[in-house]
Amino acid sequence: MITLKNILKYKLKRNYQRLRVFRDLINIYNNKKIIYFVSFPKSGRTWVRYFLNYYFFICNPLSVTSRNDMSYYKNIPIIIYKHGKYKNLNVTKIKNDIQCMKNKQVIFMIRDPRDTFISYYFQLTKRYDPAKRIYKAFDLPYIDWEKITIGELMVHPYFGINWIIQHMNLWFDALNSFKRSHLVQYEKIQLNPKKEFSDIINFITPMKINQIAIEKAIIETHFNKMKANEKNKLYSEDQLIAQNCKDEDSFKVRRGKVGGYKDYLSEDEINYIDTAMDGLHPDLKKRYS
Repeated sequence: MITLKNILKYKLKRNYQRLRVFRDLINIYNNKKIIYFVSFPKSGRTWVRYFLNYYFFICNPLSVTSRNDMSYYKNIPIIIYKHGKYKNLNVTKIKNDIQCMKNKQVIFMIRDPRDTFISYYFQLTKRYDPAKRIYKAFDLPYIDWEKITIGELMVHPYFGINWIIQHMNLWFDALNSFKRSHLVQYEKIQLNPKKEFSDIINFITPMKINQIAIEKAIIETHFNKMKANEKNKLYSEDQLIAQNCKDEDSFKVRRGKVGGYKDYLSEDEINYIDTAMDGLHPDLKKRYS
């Protein structure tokens, strides 16, 4: 439970944290509903976040911040985006995080872990990712991020395909333990964005869906448009700035291709990563068979 005492005790250390203090004070005063959005990195969260911000902005101008950390309209809840302790490289810490959210409302987003891994590889080797810094604290062998190959990282115990699958299994298993939960699948959004985005909105708010707003938001946050905006440096957020405009693999919005992992792996590597899928939760595995 968020209290003034907790806020003042833990959140006055850095300037950016002071902004969160302000947010939490407003939430306490307004008794705002909070929804947690959890996903492993590179599962498509940025797409969903930009869609939701654009949609709610059309419905209620000036109602949301860029990350939707704070909303000023009573029917729009706070959406806190989390990666579910992925970078702690520790199952116990993930389970503790899940335990702390037992009475929360949670959206969990999944993507084929094979495609997620390929995107994560380029995130780690061509962009900034906090996991690259944190792994040093665990006294793991040195990794040369500029030279490590996809095949080498794929079998790594903390950055490879098996860690992604384990992370997905832990959070998926916990869905029924939350106060309310909603599962979002990247591939389904690609097939039917209007239906899937409508389901997310219905979970988030009781407000009637604005059909004009949802259609416009889908157009404005289409993959190709977001990629072009990143290439032309039209986004203000650092995380949506291409590291090298001549190298598309360094983009935040990279390819988004379903099944695209096969384009980067050898036959033996494809066999390995496909076999690793046997470790995926049976109910998840059905979605990617």
